[in-house]
Amino acid sequence: MGRKLYVGNLPYETGETELQELFGQFGSVDTVRIMRDIATGRARGLGFVEMTTDEEAQTAIAKPNAYQLGGRALIVNEARPKPEYAGGGFGMAGERFLADLALVVPADGGSTVAFPLVNMVCSFFN
Repeated sequence: MGRKLYVGNLPYETGETELQELFGQFGSVDTVRIMRDIATGRARGLGFVEMTTDEEAQTAIAKPNAYQLGGRALIVNEARPKPEYAGGGFGMAGERFLADLALVVPADGGSTVAFPLVNMVCSFFN
């Protein structure tokens, strides 16, 4: 069992201190992180709590599950590792590829000639 816990269905007003105090009732808390929207800074209603020991983490899963905080029933589970591929759009999130830019001009006899201009590395992030 891991020590890192997923805490879902949090009220948007919940802060790290409040979550630390809640989970501190079940053992020693190492870290608390409320996930926030990058653009607005608004809480997303979920967070992660890391307990000091596996036993404390197990207690923290069993006790506050369905605990009411701000009128919302908390969901507490063992955190799962983030999938390696978690992006979207073109299937290239976080991937790099080499882009070759070339000038293609017509040549005699209906063929074409390509003149390499630039090689560059492009990155896509979601």
